[in-house]
Amino acid sequence: MKKVVIGVATQEAIRDRALAIARGERKPAAGEPKIWFSSISALAASLSEDNPGTSMRSDIEECAAALNIPDSLNKAEELHRLFDNAQDALFILLAFARKCNFLLANNNALEYSLDTLCRNDDGKRFVEVRHLGLTACIDIDKANQITVIRSALAEKYGVSEDVVSRFETLVSGDDDRPVPARGPGIPCNHHGCKSRMDIHVSNPLELLEAEQRAASELWYCHQHQELAFHQEGVVSDELLLVLDRIRQAPGLSQKDTGASKNKLTFLESIRLINIAKQPSGGVKRPYEITLTDDGLALLDKLSFALEKLKRTEVIHLSQADQQCFAQALVSPSKHTAALNRATARSAELLRLK
Repeated sequence: MKKVVIGVATQEAIRDRALAIARGERKPAAGEPKIWFSSISALAASLSEDNPGTSMRSDIEECAAALNIPDSLNKAEELHRLFDNAQDALFILLAFARKCNFLLANNNALEYSLDTLCRNDDGKRFVEVRHLGLTACIDIDKANQITVIRSALAEKYGVSEDVVSRFETLVSGDDDRPVPARGPGIPCNHHGCKSRMDIHVSNPLELLEAEQRAASELWYCHQHQELAFHQEGVVSDELLLVLDRIRQAPGLSQKDTGASKNKLTFLESIRLINIAKQPSGGVKRPYEITLTDDGLALLDKLSFALEKLKRTEVIHLSQADQQCFAQALVSPSKHTAALNRATARSAELLRLK
C-alpha cells in the first residue's frame, strides 16, 4: 500500500507556503507533504463517512450492487426515462428556488447538470462512459448495441474496431485495470535471442503504432548490440535516428539527442560519437556531442535504411474520413479551372526543361 504524507498547518501558513513556491523562493523537499489541511478536525472530516461526498458515493455503490437489471430490459428506453425524470425534478427545483428568491449554493452546478440531462435539438442524448480506462461519448439510443462503445472508441482514435478489440484483449477486459498496458514487444534481431523491448500503450491508436513498430523496427538488445555492430555493421533503428539527429545539429546536449545516457555511452564506446565535457563555472558541466568519422561513414553506408525510417509516417483517419477518402478515390470530383491552369503550367515548364 502506498503511503501518503499529509501536512497540517494554519490557513495562512498554507497560503504563504504556496505563494513562496510559486515565486520560486522555496523548493519543496523530497519528503514534504503534498496534501495540507488547516486542522486535524478538517482532515478527520474529509475521511469521515459522514462527509456528504463520501457518503453519497458509498450509497450509490451500494444501490448499484443491489440493482438487478434483466437482460430483456431495453436499456436505452430506461435511461431516457430516468434522464427525463431527473430533468423534470431538477427543473422544478431550480424554478421553485428562483420563485422563492432562494440562491442555492450550488446553483450554477445544478444548471449545468440540467443542461447535460436535456436532449439536443435532434431529440438525442449523449453520455460519456468509461471503458478499459478510456472515455467515449455514445448515443443513448444505441445503448442496447453491444459494440457501441467499441465503435465510439474506434471513431475517437481513428482506428478500426478490430484494433479496439485487440486493445480490449490486451488489458484483459478489466475496466479497472490501469493503463498504460504492456503492448507487443520488439524482438531482438540476433538469431536465437529471446529478448524483447516492451512498448507500453494507453489507447488503441498507440497499440496500432506499437504493432507496426514491432513488425518493422530493427532492434538489438544490450547483450547483442555491440556484436551486431562489429559483425554486421548495423545498429538499432532508434540509434540510427539518434546519429542522424546529431549530424543535423552537431554539439547537441544529451537531452537534445532524445537518447538515454546508456545509449549514448554505447555509441561512444564503438567510436561513433564524441562526448566532450565543456568548461563551466557551475557544478555540472554541459556535454557537447558530435559525430566521429566512423559515425558519418555509418550514416552514409546505411543512408537507404535511414531515409526509409524518416519517410515512415502513418496517418490515422477516423471512420468518417476513411469513407470520404475512399469515395474520393472511387468518384473523384471534376477538375476545377485553377487545377487545369496549374496542370497546363506544369506541362509547359516541363517542356521548357
